[in-house]
Amino acid sequence: HKPERRTHTLNTSKSSFLSWLSAENNCPEKTKRTNPDIQATTSVFNNAISCMTDSDDFDDMMDKQEGGKGLAEIWLRADSKNVTTDKSHAVEETLSGDFVTSCVENDHCNLLEEALDLIVTKSLYSKEVKGIAAAKTILGLYNSCRRNQGFVRILVKWVPVLTQERGDNDLWKLIFIEQDEEVVDWFHLKSLVCECVMKWSDEHIAACQEWIVSQQTKSNPWTNVSSLGLVLRFLVVSSEQMSIHCFDFDDNAHLQFHCAQTEECAVSLIKLSLYYVDLDGSGVNTNGSKREDESRVLLKRNSLPDWLTLVLLIAKSHQGLVTRLILEKMEGKKHALLLYSVLLRLYLMSPLKMNLSDSKLRNALLEASNDNSPSWLYWRCPLDSQLSEMLSNLTKSPHQRLVQSATDIAKQHPLIFVRHLSTICQKLVKDGSGRDSDKHRLMKRGRIFGKHPSGDAVAKIGNHTVKVTIVLWGYSFNEPVWTSVLDVLVALPLEVIFKCGAGIGLTEILEIYLKLFGVQTLDLNSESNIVRIREKFMNLTDLIRKCNAEYFEDWMQRRVSDWSNVANVRQMLSIVGIGA
Repeated sequence: HKPERRTHTLNTSKSSFLSWLSAENNCPEKTKRTNPDIQATTSVFNNAISCMTDSDDFDDMMDKQEGGKGLAEIWLRADSKNVTTDKSHAVEETLSGDFVTSCVENDHCNLLEEALDLIVTKSLYSKEVKGIAAAKTILGLYNSCRRNQGFVRILVKWVPVLTQERGDNDLWKLIFIEQDEEVVDWFHLKSLVCECVMKWSDEHIAACQEWIVSQQTKSNPWTNVSSLGLVLRFLVVSSEQMSIHCFDFDDNAHLQFHCAQTEECAVSLIKLSLYYVDLDGSGVNTNGSKREDESRVLLKRNSLPDWLTLVLLIAKSHQGLVTRLILEKMEGKKHALLLYSVLLRLYLMSPLKMNLSDSKLRNALLEASNDNSPSWLYWRCPLDSQLSEMLSNLTKSPHQRLVQSATDIAKQHPLIFVRHLSTICQKLVKDGSGRDSDKHRLMKRGRIFGKHPSGDAVAKIGNHTVKVTIVLWGYSFNEPVWTSVLDVLVALPLEVIFKCGAGIGLTEILEIYLKLFGVQTLDLNSESNIVRIREKFMNLTDLIRKCNAEYFEDWMQRRVSDWSNVANVRQMLSIVGIGA
């Protein structure tokens, strides 16, 4: 049966290609060719068609050349001679759907690519019109031919090239709207969208962005979550950011994004992003598989979803507007926790621009920090480096001006400050060791030194006897450092330090103070060394008891790892002279 099937296949290809090729010769009466050169070209077409009609081997005609010229070259010669002014006829000269389908079904994608290449490189009249029409033909066949890898490769490669200079509403609808919702793999269309951004001119990209905004303003055509995902991917990639997952903090970066230049466009696109959250709320992808929980996606430092990236991008120039729209959206309670996370991202991205006088906003940020702990500690914030340097200096050589600066930041941006509680704990541990990271002794200014009750030990090395001073952790400490840290912690808003901070470093700080008290009191019998620090620490524990009694009681029952004969924190506090 193979010869019969081959004959049927070739006849189908021959018929489709002849119909497409003959379009060049079937001009309306008013556009008849009169130029001798054009008449000669018409004769070539007639001869080619006659030859192909009588040929028993159409496959050879597609691979070989007739009279030194290939079939695509014959079409090219006719196209180069056509100087008609009838634009409707120019559209008819482009690829037909039957021809494209035939090439794909019969595995002759090379012929299809050759024809597309001629449209792009050799057409002398209405190249853009032909290119857009050819692109529409290919896009219109995607739903039926999407399983053919050769067709998909042509789609991704040639549609952006054919539409490089401009497009129209019908083209954009084919790309973003009129795709089958049951498409198994949207990766191909996402690749197409990214390739379009790479190939399209600035004017075409701007026009497409304006069309998207107009669609959102006039109506809401986005009923397919995956189709809307293509729109968001196009907007994000066309924003010209260095990376869709990595934000620089250049205030002028948004000026490159056409859609972020006006407040009206910003409102439309923010609503589009938030609508995606509603539309995608079912938790199921178009392929029927369970999608990754959106809240887990938002916990990541990188690899943010496109809708969130677009929100953060627009917020660079319209943060107040974006914050207001999200707060309004939260009133419906749907996706409230997810939107809390968005607000926290916005705050960390541009903390100096956000108006924290709104109590509703502050509560939302606090709620988000608790829900996203500890992941949010690793999200980017431009104040992190500044605050880290300040705390490093504070724990090395504290002075009043530096303490005041740290206190001011703690009051103005408490959530950002508590992100560094673990850093403070590490600095205190290092100070208690008496040596820096290079094992060098820390400066003596402000340090209190304790001695072991048994005095110095004696060691014999060879014929010599040497005196050895035993120095363990906590034997010396910088009192101004430890008191300054407590001053800054007390300056933080109570609901932040004792609720949010409880799970991200406060407990460790409390225990390192408790360890210092135990060393000075139980090991060295030097209770007088910690009088000032102990007084400030007692004030802090009293505030914890009043603000977060549940956390305080849990902490009281914790084991004290360094002293086996001490039952818990409550007993340890009693031993060191702090009533609990």
